[in-house]
Amino acid sequence: MALLTFCCAMERGAVTEPDWSTRVAQIVGREIRRYRDERRMSAQQLSDTCAELGVSIERSVISNLENKRRAVISVPELLVLARALGVPPLLLAFPVGRVDQTEVLPNLPTQTWAATTWFTGEAPFPFPFAQGEADFDEGAAPLILFRKHAWTVEQLSIAERAGRIARHESLVREVAGKDDERKSWMTTADAHSQTARHFEERIQAIRADMRRLALAPPPLPADLEHLDEEPAPEGEGSSVSRSPST
Repeated sequence: MALLTFCCAMERGAVTEPDWSTRVAQIVGREIRRYRDERRMSAQQLSDTCAELGVSIERSVISNLENKRRAVISVPELLVLARALGVPPLLLAFPVGRVDQTEVLPNLPTQTWAATTWFTGEAPFPFPFAQGEADFDEGAAPLILFRKHAWTVEQLSIAERAGRIARHESLVREVAGKDDERKSWMTTADAHSQTARHFEERIQAIRADMRRLALAPPPLPADLEHLDEEPAPEGEGSSVSRSPST
């Protein structure tokens, strides 16, 4: 009888498969409930935290999302709920490590991690409708350049710190009268200085590429602000490549 009722309802259109946007909202609702339970947080507490962050999301809205009674979630709601739960917004839509596949587009399930790297601009759209790498690099240029910039600034800091340590060790050996060791440490310090200069030039080239694309480069640390005052090295080529070391 239950099966017959269901079939009749299907014929009358009373029971339909949720559309893609509804299915996405259901995934988000499920993950909200998961993280809320993990934090021993009531729906009212989550609602109150959202209000403290400047966005009113009623307890009933949270309950409806979690129980599949609300068919849509807005981007602002996703952002504030993620912040209130203390998780990246991405994980509410793409539950990495929780499910093997995610319906990244209507009726297009794909590996959740592949969907995630596309969403974050780290990789082209996943198979079977994979983007060409050249097209992807062009479309993702702001993300590629900003990631590369952050990586290069970090590498410069490491090289400069290593150079300071080597120079200090050289001075220690000089005071101790160990000239051979002093020379060895000075050679090491010079090598780190050359490496640091290479990274300075790469930072300048990356920032020049940003400006060519009408992007505003991120602020530099105070001790690197001089790099914007010097001309960028010529002949460096484009910095829009996913490999941070090029």
